[in-house]
Amino acid sequence: MSFRPRSITEVRKNLQGRDIPLSLIEETIKLLQSNSLLNDLKFAQDWVANRSDFHPRSQSALRLELRMKGIAEEDIQKALEIGLDDETLALLAAQKYKHRLKGLNKIEFRKKISSYLSRKGFSFTSINPVFTTIWNEIHPGSENGVSINNEEN
Repeated sequence: MSFRPRSITEVRKNLQGRDIPLSLIEETIKLLQSNSLLNDLKFAQDWVANRSDFHPRSQSALRLELRMKGIAEEDIQKALEIGLDDETLALLAAQKYKHRLKGLNKIEFRKKISSYLSRKGFSFTSINPVFTTIWNEIHPGSENGVSINNEEN
């Protein structure tokens, strides 16, 4: 727990793997909860905030990650309510990735950015506006996605 916060399920699995009696595991978990060292809602909120800041993913991908950590659906929903919407998260992810795409024509650029964002769990409805925004940031002289320098569209 000193490396990063853990969910109740993670702590329980870790302790079970050490052949500790079930009664002692439950007692330990209750003690950790009473001392505010173990809280699934706070864990989920911190997870969403950290992912949004450093490794943006879609809300559906975040939901899946939290389920895999053993977080209850109610806590997942509360944690995602304070997070950003998918289009904003997709834009954050694309901002971190766009430097790798400079020099590509529009078709290659669309394919790469769409592929990258899809792997992060974003849908087409989130990806399409982000593609346009990032393309126009990289190619500021283009209007409506058509470059003034006659680059391939």
